[in-house]
Amino acid sequence: MVNIDLQKAILDVVENQIRENNPPATKKTFDRLLKNGHSKDEAMKLI
Repeated sequence: MVNIDLQKAILDVVENQIRENNPPATKKTFDRLLKNGHSKDEAMKLI
């Protein structure tokens, strides 16, 4: 069972980390996932 509220909260945190580049590893990982062919939504979920 998926907790939609928890999933949204986690994705919001990831989005903030990418936007603020803090920690840098999150944006680096996101960029690498995009470069390897993942969609933005998929990359966010993988992080």
